[in-house]
Amino acid sequence: YAVPAAPRAIVISTGMLRLLSADERRALIAHEDAHLRQNHAVYVLLAGLAAAANPLLRPLARQVRLAVEIEADAAAADEVGDRRLVARTLARASLAAAATGAAAPGVLALAETEACARVRALTGPAPRWRPWAAVLVLALALASGLAALAVTAAMHQRIEAAQAAYDRAPAQTVPRA
Repeated sequence: YAVPAAPRAIVISTGMLRLLSADERRALIAHEDAHLRQNHAVYVLLAGLAAAANPLLRPLARQVRLAVEIEADAAAADEVGDRRLVARTLARASLAAAATGAAAPGVLALAETEACARVRALTGPAPRWRPWAAVLVLALALASGLAALAVTAAMHQRIEAAQAAYDRAPAQTVPRA
């Protein structure tokens, strides 16, 4: 996995290094390096924040996670010059992670995404560019952010009004028995 915080790093277990051939290790490192070079963690974080603000965007956050994995796979394929090599590396790494139980949530990015969809993306025809989809995603994320700000502002106003009403209210004493 890639560690996006400074100092940026790529972490690979010794078991994974033993499992993969030299070419497959190159593909794996190229994939993780693509995450770092293209700042994929930022996209995943922003999508996660949008989903936290608006639970209806949770499927979008999952799609963003999958999209950055597919993009890193494509970048690795471009770097090593072999899409099938990257697909094979992904399949072997996914199977190994699942077999060893390393696919726990948050451990490996490949364990959190759909490996079959990623292999299909590597071995199938190139996807079409859909500019309307990008505009729609941006509009939904912007609308969610604005809605979250509006709700926060409205809640703040209500709290301020309640505090002002409390401050104006005469102090009532309760007689002791």
